[in-house]
Amino acid sequence: MQNQVSLTWADLFATGSLIDLDVSMWDGLVRIRPEDLGIPRTDAVRKALTFGHERLVSKVSLQEIRDLAYQGRCVIDNHTLAFDLIPGSRFIPKAHRDSVDEQLKALRVKFNSAVNKFVNNYNDERQNQTKTIREALMQATGGDIDTVKTAMNRIEAQYPVEAELRTKFAIGWRVYSMAAPQDGTGASDGESEGNAIRHSVEQMVDNLRTKLTDKVKTIAELAARGGRITAKTFNSANRVFERLSELNVFGDAGLTATLSNIKNVLNAAQASENSGEALKALETVSTELAASRDEAINAVSKRIVGMAERRMEI
Repeated sequence: MQNQVSLTWADLFATGSLIDLDVSMWDGLVRIRPEDLGIPRTDAVRKALTFGHERLVSKVSLQEIRDLAYQGRCVIDNHTLAFDLIPGSRFIPKAHRDSVDEQLKALRVKFNSAVNKFVNNYNDERQNQTKTIREALMQATGGDIDTVKTAMNRIEAQYPVEAELRTKFAIGWRVYSMAAPQDGTGASDGESEGNAIRHSVEQMVDNLRTKLTDKVKTIAELAARGGRITAKTFNSANRVFERLSELNVFGDAGLTATLSNIKNVLNAAQASENSGEALKALETVSTELAASRDEAINAVSKRIVGMAERRMEI
């Protein structure tokens, strides 16, 4: 391996920041056991109620909020790099920060609107769902009114009041950098700090390369089954490769070269009568990337230091 480059937090965070996405939601579920409801665990009860996590509202009523929360996570995943030194954090290159912020702000408006709609319909949802649960309990207990009443009292106690409900939903994020590890993983000496930073760089390089090899593997498997690469697979692959190229902000030359080669192979495969034959050229991707890993990490480290130095000069 080549001599390692000495990195500092100032070097790394001159090129980007850390971002945490925080999404909180009320899942509309409650853990229920027969004994919690004061009813026996009979076959009839098991048939009428699933037990485990029961829905306090319909699944569809929360779907829009869930979808928007998922879209927010996708924005983060598509524009940031893994950074496991601080759990939950991602490294966001400076070039992507404004775009991510704009996308998340737009999603938050939609998220809050969906929450308002859910809260406005909450009482109706609650009434409809408790009616369904009551009917199931009546069936399970053979119409035992007292048992059903006791069970329903316990279930209804799990519903938050409307005034509290809105506070259970939120989507937010924070962007920050750090001068030293905050979780105790790094000591105060420069060598330990440098090792922690280098580990983070290694992880970011490996993260992009793993995403590339995973996608290539998926393409090869699809082609092997169908014999020909479809337009859907071709377009999906190109979108992934474009994102990886955009995230290669530290200039991993091995990754850049491999992406270029893969695009050429895909173009040839799409035009071929036998995609599987044309895609055999992809079998060497993992091997080639593995062989260039250490060189790439050292080159990326040098590039990060150089980027930081140029920023300080400016």
